[in-house]
Amino acid sequence: MESRAFTIIELIFAIVIIGVLTTIAISRFESIEDDALSAVEKSTIGEARQSILSFYGWALLHPSEENKTVSIIGKDGNRYDCAVIFSSQRYPVTVTAKETGVFTDNNLSIGSGTNIGDYKTLAPLMLDPPTIKDWNSTRVEERYEYLTGPATNFVTYENAELKKGMYWRYDNHQGILGLKK
Repeated sequence: MESRAFTIIELIFAIVIIGVLTTIAISRFESIEDDALSAVEKSTIGEARQSILSFYGWALLHPSEENKTVSIIGKDGNRYDCAVIFSSQRYPVTVTAKETGVFTDNNLSIGSGTNIGDYKTLAPLMLDPPTIKDWNSTRVEERYEYLTGPATNFVTYENAELKKGMYWRYDNHQGILGLKK
C-alpha cells in the first residue's frame, strides 16, 4: 500500500504562493482605500468650485453690496448667520460671524465663542458640515487660502493621485481652486 502525502517541498511551495497572494491582496486593499479618499476629496473640491462660482455670480448681480448674509451649520450642529466678504474682483474671500458670541476660525469651525467679526477662512462656506471635519485650512493669506482634505492629509502611497504633501490653493482674485504639489 502506497501512502499519498505532500512532501515538505510541496508544502513550502504552497505556503510561499499563499504568502505572495496575501501580499498582493493587502496592497490592493490599501490602494482601494486611498482611491476612495481621493475620490471624496475631488468630489468635494468640485462642489467647492461650484460654490465659488455661485457666490461670484451673486456678487456680479449685486455690485453695490459688499457682503452676502448666509446661514451656515457649524461643527456643533447649530445654524449661524454669517457674512461672505468679497474681493475687489467679486470672488468670495472670507466668512465672518454676524452674531455676538460666535467665532469663525482657521480650523474650519464655527461655533460658540467670544469673537465676532474676525475675518477668517472661506472653507466653511464651501464644505458641508459632515465632510468639514476631514479638512484643514493650513494657511490664509491676503490673496490665497491653502487647504488639505482627506487624501492630502492622510494618503502616503507614493503613486496615489492625491497624497500627503499636496494641497489645494484658493486664489480669491481669480476664483481658482487648484491642486498644488
